[in-house]
Amino acid sequence: MGRTPFEIRYDMLNMAENRLKEQYHAAMNQWELKCRRDENGNAIDTSGMPTWPTDQQIIDLANKLKDFVDSK
Repeated sequence: MGRTPFEIRYDMLNMAENRLKEQYHAAMNQWELKCRRDENGNAIDTSGMPTWPTDQQIIDLANKLKDFVDSK
């Protein structure tokens, strides 16, 4: 049985969210390795610290994925 358009869009939304979360975790791991810390282990400088993906970033990526699939 075929999948409904809703199910396909939902999967693309989840795919976009997972991809952005993976990118966030990879960037955070890199930042943690480079981060200077004080004697208590607290970050001295939080500039360059990655930010958690926003809802809008997730939606934008999901739309980009959908557009790609629709164009083929």
